[in-house]
Amino acid sequence: QEGVKCHLGYNQRDSGRGREEQREEGVKRWRTGLWSSGSNTIIAPPALPPDATAPWRSGNNSGHSWSSSRDHLGKGGSKGAEKQTWVDTKRVFVGGLGASMTETQIRNYFSKYGPVMKITMRIGFCYVKMEDEEIVRRVLEDYEKHRIADKWVECQACCHFGLPRGTLLKDHLCVSGLEGRKDIGEFELRNYFTRYGAVKEVDLQINRGVAFMVFESCSTVQLVLHDYLLHRINGIWVEVKPVVDAPGGRKETAAGVRGSEGGSASG
Repeated sequence: QEGVKCHLGYNQRDSGRGREEQREEGVKRWRTGLWSSGSNTIIAPPALPPDATAPWRSGNNSGHSWSSSRDHLGKGGSKGAEKQTWVDTKRVFVGGLGASMTETQIRNYFSKYGPVMKITMRIGFCYVKMEDEEIVRRVLEDYEKHRIADKWVECQACCHFGLPRGTLLKDHLCVSGLEGRKDIGEFELRNYFTRYGAVKEVDLQINRGVAFMVFESCSTVQLVLHDYLLHRINGIWVEVKPVVDAPGGRKETAAGVRGSEGGSASG
């Protein structure tokens, strides 16, 4: 499977460091505010949720999880906290559930990937918590294949980005944090993200510090979002977010970033 090969290569390309070590480094930078973005400018990244003192702790399970839910952003959180970005690397969002689907059916299906720790049922969707994040990766790699009770269900990375209203473009991503990055062009973007899967289009808007990208597979997009905190090009973190087709034909993501007017992300 191409996705599996890509991600084995991912660890090898990064000087032999595993994802666990990268995440440890990432959270240290996050907590201290030492996150670089272009021209060596030091900026603070989006805030961690209020209870984020423990999610990165290593337990008996492999991997780490920046674990946050809307409940975490509720009591004691600041006004508008739900707009914060969060990613839970040990949970999968499962959409498109049939009205008659049961928790037992869902548990039985996902158990073939690994131990299921918890299922939170909602009307038409659910959250499935797995034992570790590598199991979640395998689920996301099989994006097109998931069928429960003869019905395709959509498995996505469990994350929240405060997107504007619009239709989600499932094969698109926006890469930001490129301000002043003369060392990053279309070649570097393609070279980096191809490790996750095939890249179809890159619309680099360097004067605005963003790039809108289109991928061959929706599973690639989900894997990139799952690794939200890990994306470093030439040593500096870049932020990836989903893209929606907003009213007027504009491509938009969180924080008001817009693509080309009235056209596709490729201009």
